[in-house]
Amino acid sequence: MLPLSRKRIFTQRALVLFLLILLVMEMGARNRQILSNVRWARPFSGLADRRGGTHMLIRPQDPGELAVASAGTMPESVHDVPDVNEVYAASDVASDWRGVVDFFMRDMPIDLFKADTIEHHFWENLNNAQKTCVLVRIRNGTATFIEKYKSMHTRAASVRYMLRKLAKRKAHILHNVTLLVMLSDGHRPKVPTFGSARHWTNWNLMIPAPLGNFRGHFQGWGNPLEGWDRYVREHIVATHSDYPWYTKISKAVFRGALSMQTYKLGSCNEVNGAECQRAKRWHEVNRGVLYVQSRRRRDLFDVGFSALKPKWNSDPDQFEGAPRKASPIDFRDFQKYKYVINCGSNQDWSERMRLLLYMNSAVVYHMAETQEFFTPLLKPWVHVIPTNLTMDDIVRNVEWAIRHDDVVRKIVQNQHWFAGRYVSEKGMETYWEIALEEFAARQGVDSSLVW
Repeated sequence: MLPLSRKRIFTQRALVLFLLILLVMEMGARNRQILSNVRWARPFSGLADRRGGTHMLIRPQDPGELAVASAGTMPESVHDVPDVNEVYAASDVASDWRGVVDFFMRDMPIDLFKADTIEHHFWENLNNAQKTCVLVRIRNGTATFIEKYKSMHTRAASVRYMLRKLAKRKAHILHNVTLLVMLSDGHRPKVPTFGSARHWTNWNLMIPAPLGNFRGHFQGWGNPLEGWDRYVREHIVATHSDYPWYTKISKAVFRGALSMQTYKLGSCNEVNGAECQRAKRWHEVNRGVLYVQSRRRRDLFDVGFSALKPKWNSDPDQFEGAPRKASPIDFRDFQKYKYVINCGSNQDWSERMRLLLYMNSAVVYHMAETQEFFTPLLKPWVHVIPTNLTMDDIVRNVEWAIRHDDVVRKIVQNQHWFAGRYVSEKGMETYWEIALEEFAARQGVDSSLVW
């Protein structure tokens, strides 16, 4: 039999061990709850799409699902196009954004969110991080920015504006957060990183977010975050009355630079295989493909290029047979046409889409793999007129638009509604707020205790 003092010591140690076990279990449960809240507990908004008499859940869609939707049945009357005010009546912007943010973050390993991992990635200049990204530290209401690139990036001011504002407002949540924001496009991140766009679906560590861009500001095609509502109101919305629908040209218009890209359109996505094929000629890249397709029906298209931009390490004959520079069109004058084409350049992406949504002409949207922050909520034949990856349906779709003028006008109304709800100043700020909260929650998880 143990002496009384040894019994007491043994009992005390057993009690301490038991309490430690309970503490570890509680911490594990808390971390599992955090993950549950972050990943699974926030369902997508239950929005009823009653088109065709069926009840559907409106949720974020990946490029494959959007491609299927764009190839689906074209609406034949205005009654086939959902009334967005009814469809989204049960939702709010914040819950929609939570679904989108979860959609982007759901497959990201928790370990990669650690502040030390992100700091190491930046300071070791892994994946050229110091030339493409700004390191942001948010501490108790203050955001600091560490920038190593040589010249000021035209997107940098928008990042500082937004993150300083939200760091102060959400200090109780964002009290100790470290993150990277990629200012350049066309780079695949190796740790969870905020940036303008996820160019391919397998870039699953890129978190698309609203970034502004000072480029084009005075020409009417800038993308400021600060004062965005005023900017689009003055440069686009206020000009709607200058372009009445009955005066518009029944053609699809495009103007922009034809930049030579590294790879052929459609050769570097998951659908077409992992083998990327290098582009040798201008007509193999996205805007070149658009031009070739548009030449099939010149009566339906006004497609031209403001400049030809060669790639220094590409074939010297890369622009052989390319069209001459077209006559320029002022950005707001795109609204002289009923249909405005959004077709990207670098990585099949165009930064102008947010602006085009505010025009009183229908957007013909190239369904490439690139995803901006709002893309998963954009619905073909509801908010935009789609054209598929290779654009071999663009003639057919513009022909449809000409035959269904009243349907197109309803799509333009939905397009404006979408812009006001999601890409307004408030809408973009709400996205950033939710994305930072979700990022902070993941960064605060101790992955060693997640069972």
